[in-house]
Amino acid sequence: MAHICTGQTKCYDNEKEIECPAKGEEFYGQDAQYADLGYCAPPNYTVERKVENEPVVIDNYTGLSWQQKVYVPETYIGWKTYLNYCENSNYGGYDDWRVPGVWEYKSIMDFGRYHPNVDPEYFPDTPPEYFVTSVYYRYDCGEPHYPVPATWVYLVNFDHFDTFLREGCANDPPFNLPVRCVRGKAEGTSLSKIAYSYDVTVSIDKKFNILMTSWDFYAPSQKWADALDYCENLTYAGLSGWRLMNIREIHLFSGGQPSTSEAYDPTKAMGPIWKEITFEDVRCIRDNPCKSDEVWFESKCMKNPCVNNPCGKKTNSDGACQPINEELYSCRCDDFYYYWNAESMKCVESCKKGPCKYIEHSDQQCYEDDPKGYRCGCDEGYTWDFDSKKCLDDNETGDDDSGNQETDNDSNPDTDTIETPDEISDADSTETPDIDADNDAVSDTDIAEVADETPDSDGI
Repeated sequence: MAHICTGQTKCYDNEKEIECPAKGEEFYGQDAQYADLGYCAPPNYTVERKVENEPVVIDNYTGLSWQQKVYVPETYIGWKTYLNYCENSNYGGYDDWRVPGVWEYKSIMDFGRYHPNVDPEYFPDTPPEYFVTSVYYRYDCGEPHYPVPATWVYLVNFDHFDTFLREGCANDPPFNLPVRCVRGKAEGTSLSKIAYSYDVTVSIDKKFNILMTSWDFYAPSQKWADALDYCENLTYAGLSGWRLMNIREIHLFSGGQPSTSEAYDPTKAMGPIWKEITFEDVRCIRDNPCKSDEVWFESKCMKNPCVNNPCGKKTNSDGACQPINEELYSCRCDDFYYYWNAESMKCVESCKKGPCKYIEHSDQQCYEDDPKGYRCGCDEGYTWDFDSKKCLDDNETGDDDSGNQETDNDSNPDTDTIETPDEISDADSTETPDIDADNDAVSDTDIAEVADETPDSDGI
């Protein structure tokens, strides 16, 4: 089973609703057809009524709990007031509510409905308008020499699917829009639950087990009908049986174009009009033929060294794990300026920044041949010291090998800080930071699912 169904129960061509086509016919491979075949799980909600008039909706798939009642302020209030409202709420007998991120709102959307696009049985009285999220950018606006700190907040539309970035020069932008508070941590949204083989991307979440074509694989540019057909007929990594990803799977993997049409406009799939736009980012997905403790590797199933999430606690890693053989793995480093060192089993600093150009007594040559990270070549009579990142005078150190000595400050894997795509630090910068990650990532396909905690944490 792949993922939760999108709610789409009808089939479309580029103009109108059609009878769902047979396999091999044009437009085959839409969400409604794979839902009928059992390739996804229908939404599964439970309503908890511990406190009178304060029902809590529990999503049994994601693990999230939602306030059934929507909060709409009587007048305009600041975005931080929304955050405080949820955080201080005791609704339903719980005190750990927060403002949802983009992906979390999307997780309860029903793409077979509109105005509003949610199940009215579990989410009654939902206003068909934009809702406030916890996802934001820090931005400096105004004149270059007189910057004004600003916060841009993402909004999610519950009339039909749409995500909007409210721009402006306010540090605490005001809204008069609804919010539905959420609690819990969404499952199935972290890259730490994904293993990267050389030819496929493997989700190892317990609730589903799927393969996706590699991040390094790019299908030819094509329109919707061609993209559906391309995946249906693809043979890749020694496997057939591929299909185009639906919109929920795209939220999981943060990339690609969907098979999902929207109920309010059958010519649309996640926003753009497929019949008029040719997409370059087409990824295909299929069920994983391997057992839960195996990975598809070099056209066969093998024991998965990533199954216990060894990269989740590695500093400067995004948690993604790539098998090398049945015993060895490498972790994907979360920044261009870090690389995986197989000897130290860490993400260490690379030479990408050209750090040796500015080191006194360095010959300006940079090397990536040490398990501690980059090493600068030093002039004669000087030795590189990893702790200070300097070329030290041999006469002062009294130890030509000082740069190769282990120190007590070297961390071991047990003390590495956990860093996941659900957390993005709030850097005070004049540049707009990248958010790849929503729980939720920034375009509809790039929003990463990240933590929704405080105004000092960019979260989705």
